[in-house]
Amino acid sequence: MRLIKTSSLDRPEGLVFEQFHSGRLPSYAILSHTWGDDEVTWDDFQKGTATQKPRFRKIRHSCLQATSEGFEWIWIDSACIDKSSSAELSEAINSMYQWYQQAEICYAYLEGVSATVDATLSTGEFAKCKWFTRGWTLQELLAPRDVIFYSEDWCKIGTKAELCDNLSVITGIDQDILVGTKPLNSASVAKRMSWAAYRETTRVEDIAYCLMGIFDVNMPMLYGEGSKAFLRLQEEIMKQSDDQSIFAWVNLEVPPDTLHGLLADSPRDFAHSNTIFPYPDWELRPPYQLTQRGLRIELPMVPHDDGSEIVYIAAIDCPSPPDYEDWSFLALYLKKNPYESHQYSRVRLGQLGKVRVRGQRQEIYVKQNVSAFSSLSLFPHHVFQLRRGPSVKEYKISVLYRDPKRKGGPPDMMQSSKADVRAWLHHPYTATFTAPKTAGGFVCGLVFERVADNERIVVLLGTMDEMRVGYCAIELPPESDDDTKLTFAVLQNRFRPGEVSELRYNNLTVDSEMAIFNGSKYYLIDIGLRATGTRNLLDIIMGGRDESHRDGTGTGKKQEKNAPRIRKFLSRSRLR
Repeated sequence: MRLIKTSSLDRPEGLVFEQFHSGRLPSYAILSHTWGDDEVTWDDFQKGTATQKPRFRKIRHSCLQATSEGFEWIWIDSACIDKSSSAELSEAINSMYQWYQQAEICYAYLEGVSATVDATLSTGEFAKCKWFTRGWTLQELLAPRDVIFYSEDWCKIGTKAELCDNLSVITGIDQDILVGTKPLNSASVAKRMSWAAYRETTRVEDIAYCLMGIFDVNMPMLYGEGSKAFLRLQEEIMKQSDDQSIFAWVNLEVPPDTLHGLLADSPRDFAHSNTIFPYPDWELRPPYQLTQRGLRIELPMVPHDDGSEIVYIAAIDCPSPPDYEDWSFLALYLKKNPYESHQYSRVRLGQLGKVRVRGQRQEIYVKQNVSAFSSLSLFPHHVFQLRRGPSVKEYKISVLYRDPKRKGGPPDMMQSSKADVRAWLHHPYTATFTAPKTAGGFVCGLVFERVADNERIVVLLGTMDEMRVGYCAIELPPESDDDTKLTFAVLQNRFRPGEVSELRYNNLTVDSEMAIFNGSKYYLIDIGLRATGTRNLLDIIMGGRDESHRDGTGTGKKQEKNAPRIRKFLSRSRLR
């Protein structure tokens, strides 16, 4: 920490600066002020041009005031930080709250405020002072024990303790926190963010950096990262706090269908969060974790259907104002990403919900920056990959149909699934299929034959709306020459996706899981089959009669054609 020796003000060779390290700091005063266009900097002192600038006046008066009160040293940010050194600048910004906190006295210089101002008014010259609109001066108000306000002519206006009532109205900060009777961390994350909602900084990153001390976090300075700095600040806060009021913000300027993460874009989103606080020790909250899939968090969720779309309402551990006694919870509106498992985004950013029944706690992932859910535009290829199938002791696959018009080799297979699929789907059958990017597109058909009685079922796989996996199934008659009529085109006409199947002799389940591999969207498909009945002799005979009437042939001829199948069935039947 570099300090100015106040008694060196009138030395011909200029002010004396001395470097001190933590642990041996002398008693010192500190200046809080707003920066102008032609501020006196450390570089000006090195060049010997500092005293030539008009703004040197406030440095001079600061030193004189400190000297009059018996302080030999003073710290002034513009003059004492060598901003050409990134290491020194980073150290100063990360330590600044502590430096203001350790100062014996803080002089708040209010440029543009006259000596005759009435500082007890919540409107007017004092309240509209630029000092109350800047980001850095927020911590400079909170950190020091004693703050004395001075006018532009360096006349004393009052102390923080004397003006506490009006300062609370102007800033939104509780009086007991201003005067230090309650610790700063007694205010929720949302409340502390609200204090900075309407404050500004010259550089975008500084709106995050100026709040680090208020939340007792540290992070490296990365000028050039823009609004990502505020995102990093919230991530650092979450590493040290499970206060879920950090999610209790609203943005009234975006459409309700905007997709967003759980973290705010700026302190302005907390402008209406001054009264929000978390339930104290309500329960042990599972920790958050930042992953490549987004923020992993467990929240109680229930479906919320408003008639136009189904979203989920997720409760956070904060009581809902203003009726704090009704034991209701604030809640967020979340929409599930149809293309990613357990992936959600926040919607309806302009409002917070309210619930009493919180629902089942679920582990979800929420990416911070998301575009509209468009799997079609994000991924050049959509691939169906068969993963698990029925037991080969119960069902064997006899035919696999795929589109003969699709040229080129099959897509790459996800390595993690090879061992599973080859347990029931043997070569030369392929396990991967390029899926059309349309709803109702037919992808493949698989004919399974039941080992016990040769009952057959064809499972048709394809796409539904929003590129979900759709399926249907058809139970085939016993093996016949008509099988030659089964082609991809025929099955494509029979494909009616609905995720349900009306089967008499088999129970079918089809589950899918989405994954990204080699830049393509994969749908890993598991097929389950279970026998529920057996086709009897009468089914075969009556099936033959029905078909004979439809195609105009004689009943006797159709039964004669079916004779080999009947004999085959009888040979395997328990009735023989």
